[in-house]
Amino acid sequence: MPLRITKDDTQPSRVTLMLEGTVMLPWIDELYRECLKCSGLNTTVGVDLSGVDFVDEHGVTALRALIRLGVRLVNVPPIIDELLRESTGF
Repeated sequence: MPLRITKDDTQPSRVTLMLEGTVMLPWIDELYRECLKCSGLNTTVGVDLSGVDFVDEHGVTALRALIRLGVRLVNVPPIIDELLRESTGF
């Protein structure tokens, strides 16, 4: 299942990207692009993972990179949380 990205920008200075599907290598560039488009001087970017059903190793690496860039992950399913914590201390 491909990755679907929906933007919620109804709150001032906060944008949440809701992800549905799989976070895998073919869709990582699109995820980065969307995060970069939403980021700004006074904007907090969040990524809602509640609709994600699979993350491959490239997806885990991408999510870790987004965290380092200041993107906030929300509604992280337990299995994805465990993958993120395995070697980073997320």
